[in-house]
Amino acid sequence: NRPFWNNNLRVPITKNLRIFLIISGFFYALWGIIEFSLQTAIVVNSYSTYYNGFWTGIFFIVAGILMTIIGFQSSYPILRLVRFYIVNLTLCALAFSFSMINYAISTRCTSRTSRYCDDNLSSNLKCMLMITFSIGLMHTVVNMIVISKEHKRILAQFSSNILI
Repeated sequence: NRPFWNNNLRVPITKNLRIFLIISGFFYALWGIIEFSLQTAIVVNSYSTYYNGFWTGIFFIVAGILMTIIGFQSSYPILRLVRFYIVNLTLCALAFSFSMINYAISTRCTSRTSRYCDDNLSSNLKCMLMITFSIGLMHTVVNMIVISKEHKRILAQFSSNILI
């Protein structure tokens, strides 16, 4: 009936997939905490109107928690994770782009605009935030590949069981 009948196919979470999801969830939460912390330091050291680290950090923390929860389930329709990763990839790419723009056009801080003015520290923090976003992008791409391969493997196994 439906063109994507396998979207809701519950895939058994194998031991390897479980370990992958839990470790990946931990790293997502870690990237989120780092992004949130770096953005806080940027705001303290120089006034910033781009708060990419806050909203992306919160999203990454939630994503890490959800992936860990999924890792502890016995089965899950993992194709939903691919859609989730697409949203994550989009948000991370936007945050990375906005951070690049912020880094390029931000003015040097002065003692009048911020009590804690340290332009070198602020530039380094912004650069570290961009690096963290790029790591998050790469991590998401790897997750998409692994989950897609696992889904295809289960579909092939499911199809061969039907034919037998």
